[in-house]
Amino acid sequence: NISHSDGEVLCVCGDENVGCDIQRIKPYNEKIAGRFFTAKETELLEKSVNKAYDFTVLWALKESALKYSGEGLSGGLDRYDFSEYYDKKGFCAYGMSFCRAEFSDYIFTICCSDTANPADALKK
Repeated sequence: NISHSDGEVLCVCGDENVGCDIQRIKPYNEKIAGRFFTAKETELLEKSVNKAYDFTVLWALKESALKYSGEGLSGGLDRYDFSEYYDKKGFCAYGMSFCRAEFSDYIFTICCSDTANPADALKK
């Protein structure tokens, strides 16, 4: 799977399906959050002290899940609610395993089956 954002590229390969996303931290956009995020996620963002960061984390998690499933963005970003997990670097949800890392002003997420460990990709 491959993703890009503002000149940076993330490519993840594996023996199983994978999904990944890389995002430059973007300003919080209330209109976009209201349209594509769940009510719980939108509420979380309204209370957040770092809206831009949390907004970008949620977006990257959603996009990696939709890429893993093969649906892409047409699958609906509001299909998954990551309000319980946005502050975790690694977790399992919706039958998938996620890990998140960051560098500079970019956040990236990797998603794979819940029987695999996406953090292994970070070690290679």
